[in-house]
Amino acid sequence: MNSNSKTMKIRGFSMIEVLISVVILGFGLLALASLQTAIIRSSSETKAQTIGLQLAKDKIEELRGFQTLTGYQALTNGNDTINDNNGSLGGVNYTRAWTVTRWAYKPSTSTFISVTPLTGSTPTGGTTPSTYVDNNEYKKVAMVVTWNDANGAAQTIGIEDALGAVSPGDGGKVLLNNTATTSARKPKVLIYNPGDTGGVIPIAVGNGSSTAASNPTPVVTGKNNSVAETLFEVLTYAGSSGNVLAQARVETSVVNCTCSTANAPVSTTARGYRPTFWNGYRYAVPSLTTDKPTAGWTSDATQSDRCTACCRDHRDPNGIAGAKFDPWRTTHNHYLRSGSTLTLANTGSYNEACRLIRVDGFFRTAADLRNDYFGLLETNNNSDTTNTNQTLRAYSPRVDKVDVTNDAVKNYQGFVLDYMDDRFSNNTVFNYNVPLATSGYETTYYLNKPVDNSNVATFIPMKSSPTEKSTDSKWSHVRGLYVDWIEPEALDVLKDKYADCSDRTTQLKRNACVLPFVPFTSVNLTELADWTSKLTATDGAALNKVVIQVANNGFYDPTDSNIPTRGNVFAGTNPQVNDTAFAMPYITESNSGVALQLPIDVDEATLLKDNQQYKISNSGGGGGGGGAISFLVNLLGLTVASPFPSVGDNITSNSCTAPASLLNAYTCGFAPDGSGNMQVKVTGYTKQNNQTVPNGCRNSGTTTVPIIVDYNVSSGVNPDSSFATIASSGSDKTTTDFTVLYFKPVVAANTVIVNFSGPTYWCPTEYNKQAVGSSIGLTCVGNGANAKPQWSTVLKTCPVGTPGVP
Repeated sequence: MNSNSKTMKIRGFSMIEVLISVVILGFGLLALASLQTAIIRSSSETKAQTIGLQLAKDKIEELRGFQTLTGYQALTNGNDTINDNNGSLGGVNYTRAWTVTRWAYKPSTSTFISVTPLTGSTPTGGTTPSTYVDNNEYKKVAMVVTWNDANGAAQTIGIEDALGAVSPGDGGKVLLNNTATTSARKPKVLIYNPGDTGGVIPIAVGNGSSTAASNPTPVVTGKNNSVAETLFEVLTYAGSSGNVLAQARVETSVVNCTCSTANAPVSTTARGYRPTFWNGYRYAVPSLTTDKPTAGWTSDATQSDRCTACCRDHRDPNGIAGAKFDPWRTTHNHYLRSGSTLTLANTGSYNEACRLIRVDGFFRTAADLRNDYFGLLETNNNSDTTNTNQTLRAYSPRVDKVDVTNDAVKNYQGFVLDYMDDRFSNNTVFNYNVPLATSGYETTYYLNKPVDNSNVATFIPMKSSPTEKSTDSKWSHVRGLYVDWIEPEALDVLKDKYADCSDRTTQLKRNACVLPFVPFTSVNLTELADWTSKLTATDGAALNKVVIQVANNGFYDPTDSNIPTRGNVFAGTNPQVNDTAFAMPYITESNSGVALQLPIDVDEATLLKDNQQYKISNSGGGGGGGGAISFLVNLLGLTVASPFPSVGDNITSNSCTAPASLLNAYTCGFAPDGSGNMQVKVTGYTKQNNQTVPNGCRNSGTTTVPIIVDYNVSSGVNPDSSFATIASSGSDKTTTDFTVLYFKPVVAANTVIVNFSGPTYWCPTEYNKQAVGSSIGLTCVGNGANAKPQWSTVLKTCPVGTPGVP
């Protein structure tokens, strides 16, 4: 190796290379310094924004913390300044400004509308149509915080929120627990009255409030259309129709599940929940279990995912203290069902059914349901499913505005209130967990009557001819009354409410004191019960579809129709006149029935059942075999000249033979209609009486004025003192006016009575007892001797002194 080569190997950096390196390093250090400065500046700005946002939130929460309704009503625009006097704001001073807008509910538009002024009570507007709902309002607050950054540039941040009219301090009083010296301020939420829905029967709990359960809605999932859960709400509200004021809502889900001990949580620290239960004011937040759950859900695709909570929680270990899931059972065992056989399943898979209630936003497993009364009601047995008034549709309980004792809705309401009074409101020994026998109430309130409250019609008639039996269907309507187990906390509340009741002299007053604190509900079970037809009312009778059939398949879609698909009765495959059969619903006593399942434990293996008898009539309808019946009709309250009014069936209104005098009765002979009612039509009772009056269109002579002598049918009465239903009528104040009455099926030779009110005398609007030649207010036609008034068809009551008018 020569010396030159050796020299090249030990050479260092040249000066140029060093200078280049220094320059690059300098640029890097300068960039790093700039980056650090930017980071510090950005961090400072972020801190300022964070503080500004927090100051905005703090002020909104301060505004939200009003303590009285007056404090809420006084909320208005404002501003303030927060200076960094103590150095906690990073050396920055902030200014807050808030703008308040006020929104109130306007019923005429069903929306919230911006209103003024900002302060004071809701501007309801008195009785004007533009009235806002008092205290059903909120205030929107727009909060803006401003400050100057390190460069002196103005920065802002803003948020918005809505403040309701209920203070946080009153949040616990929103339900029925009112411990303040004045009434708790509740948010006024408008809901559609559940009592306006066909099949729903509200129960008055006192002080203008009612409770009602919405029609249960089965949720169908899976390839085989399995029912995953049944949903309904129990609503307490004030008001009688249309939009009503909600006071409390209990969202309920009832699920059927397949659980297994093999799916229990693995972790030893896993915990479930004890039941939520009624504590006298609300459903309480459940407590955690002290031990690990012993089972879990099998994750069946046809079941609700709420089965996770059901399988985890629903168990009552021996010796467990406090509220139980199934307090009605002495031992809480689990069973696996195979067909109709239940096998004890301490390990492995088993069937379960749970009621879950939404508590503080979460569905929690609750204490089990228990059905105190399962029974059928009289329904509107006709084929009309399109009536705009759902309470008059064929599948709804019967409403009779004339004959209260024949009103299924009022009778059922009376039964529930009487039963709850005896069990709770007027119970001096406080044994609230002892259900009462119901047979006596059935007699008092005419429950389970198929058509009416008499002892004559014990069946519902069903048409049999091939052309009619496919369209003549009826609905049987079944109800369930569910009352929760009363835990010690609720017992103490009920005792207090009983003791605090200052006036217990009537059932209405007693119930108003106690019932709002009792956990009960009445549920429409028509769509949840299983239905069958039987030849006799005994449980062991063989299934029969020859006489009648009862729909028992599928479930209605509430988004498409309110018409139930179960409990609909129609003629069988080969019905014979005078054949009878029974429509029979059945259900389990507890959760499994509402979840549309067979019994899941041996304690509820005996099903709850009821029945209504149907009788096949001829094509004419019902009654005692469906043939024509001879009976009499008396018209009372009429004083009219011949020709007398016509009486007959709804098709041939003159089919009855008129008497020689109205003091005597009409003789009729025809069959009841397909609903088992005798349908009677009366016409010709309103007359036109032309009276001679002075001719105001001439200087002499007379003319005639048409006067309508108007009677109206006020009621119809059967010999058993029951009232008929006035089903339809014609144009009032005209000679073509008519009235159709539905009487209960009458016995041959009986006399039914049609009562009239009136008469009222109606004259043309222009008529005012004109003198001769006084044409004031008249429209005259013709000339000379032919001149006369032209009377309009618009009528008014005739002036006193009109000829022919008493």
